[in-house]
Amino acid sequence: PRSAASALDSMIAAAPDTCESPPPPEPPKATEKPAPPTEPPPAAAAAAAEDTFYNDPLIQAALVKFEGKVLS
Repeated sequence: PRSAASALDSMIAAAPDTCESPPPPEPPKATEKPAPPTEPPPAAAAAAAEDTFYNDPLIQAALVKFEGKVLS
């Protein structure tokens, strides 16, 4: 155990005092076009997705187990 402590002490003493941080990421090139913004899904599609979510058997079981309620 004594030699392990001295080995640890020597490694700590040999460690640099400061840490070099990685270089910052390069900014995007001016020739690259930014991705077009995605449009949100229509309200009908969002409502249908939400409806199928709450009709899922696992969600229903979780709502029962944790006494959750779906508010509309």
